[in-house]
Amino acid sequence: MHFIDSGNIRPVVSEIHASKGSTVPLLAQPLTNFLDTVIVNDAVLYHSANAVQQANPDELAFRDMLLISFSSAR
Repeated sequence: MHFIDSGNIRPVVSEIHASKGSTVPLLAQPLTNFLDTVIVNDAVLYHSANAVQQANPDELAFRDMLLISFSSAR
């Protein structure tokens, strides 16, 4: 996943976990700079992120991410 841009939001922390029920992340990092990238093997690891929240409720907010997924043809 690649971070593209955001505006008027509180930091969104992306987390990588070793298992679905894990409460301690292997990585916990906000993606804030253009093309900050996290690569995850979804067959082995789990990804989550906290909710996008407006910093100023009187202004529009956005978070743009580019997600790329690969799968093998069978």
